[in-house]
Amino acid sequence: MKSRDLLAVERATAAHFTRLRAERGPGAIVEMAEALLDHARAAQRAWPTVDDRRRDLAAHRALIRLLDRAPDLRDVGGSPDT
Repeated sequence: MKSRDLLAVERATAAHFTRLRAERGPGAIVEMAEALLDHARAAQRAWPTVDDRRRDLAAHRALIRLLDRAPDLRDVGGSPDT
């Protein structure tokens, strides 16, 4: 099993999207998302189903509730390195 430097992957992804947005504007990211959706629908025409969308919305709402209850670490003071 190969080990991955997930922090390096995260940094590379962030750099890619920053560069993409700088070069082509924020619409480039929307275009990419639309292309991925088109590809997924080509692979499975009925995707997402009404039930898929319902479950996805429920998951997003649950995440929002969790984030709303989480402490805002920006209000704690100090820097993350201290």
